[in-house]
Amino acid sequence: MRQLFQPKLWVTLASLAFITAALWQQADQLRRISLGAGAWAWLLLALLVTVISVLLNGVAWRLLLVWLGKRPADVALVPLFMSSNLLKYLPGGIWHLVERVRVLRPRIGGAAALAGVILDPLLIVAAAALLLTAGGWQNGLLLLAPLPALLLLLPPCRDPILRRLARSKASQLESAGAGALEVSQGAVPRGAPWLPLLGELLFVVVRFAGFVCCLKAYGLLSPAVGQWLAA
Repeated sequence: MRQLFQPKLWVTLASLAFITAALWQQADQLRRISLGAGAWAWLLLALLVTVISVLLNGVAWRLLLVWLGKRPADVALVPLFMSSNLLKYLPGGIWHLVERVRVLRPRIGGAAALAGVILDPLLIVAAAALLLTAGGWQNGLLLLAPLPALLLLLPPCRDPILRRLARSKASQLESAGAGALEVSQGAVPRGAPWLPLLGELLFVVVRFAGFVCCLKAYGLLSPAVGQWLAA
């Protein structure tokens, strides 16, 4: 019953209802869309590039665990990331994290497994924010671009954020069946995760390239690619 009252579940259901209603309202216009061989080729390329981007995300996650000093020898980390990635689309939005923690916890400890699944999306946010620079000044929004990266790269700023997130996420994952998790500041090194951040930056850029292929298929790509990227 507790799952029925989780906000993420209702957000997921509301989003699906919105998409369904939008497709119903635009059904006539969608039926008039005609795609030629070239457009289908661009869409297939978009699919391929997007799959590659998820693979790069898995490589960046492996780099993150290496940086944490907790790479288990008997687990293929990239295949684990890829296979569990599909679970994120289930209602609740945490089942991919549950699966990764469930596999890693017996091997590297609950604190390190928790840090690994928390830092990954934070590094993606930091990498994406850095790409705001592609859109120019944007009424001062450019000044905020390095802020998330600085918060993660500087231990005095990063540690309080991670402790707070770890406490809230630990209880959520435990209740979902990930096993007992502990919060330990020692699970994260004092240095800066430069290589994982670069890996996530590459992931975001390649993921955007897949989106560009979709725009190209429908003839919507404009010269202002940098503004698209920033958006």
